[in-house]
Amino acid sequence: MNSIGIWMLYSLFALDVNGERFVFEGKEFYSKQECISFSTKNITDLNKALTYRLDYIYGKNSYVVLELGCVQKDNPMGRKIILNNNLGKDV
Repeated sequence: MNSIGIWMLYSLFALDVNGERFVFEGKEFYSKQECISFSTKNITDLNKALTYRLDYIYGKNSYVVLELGCVQKDNPMGRKIILNNNLGKDV
């Protein structure tokens, strides 16, 4: 693997609305630009698909989507690019 590493589009959500269980899912890309480009072009469809999927798996109103974004897979504590969030903070 090169020094840039693999990037991933991630979704972070909390189950049971009280935040007791956090779930992280992702899709891999070979660069930050590829992740951001794909996400920017598809953000509306990604939001709809995530909502549909989570409703199907966990039931309506049983989760809260916290954020969608891109992060370097081998450095998840590094800088992340948040594309959409529900945390009420500036990004």
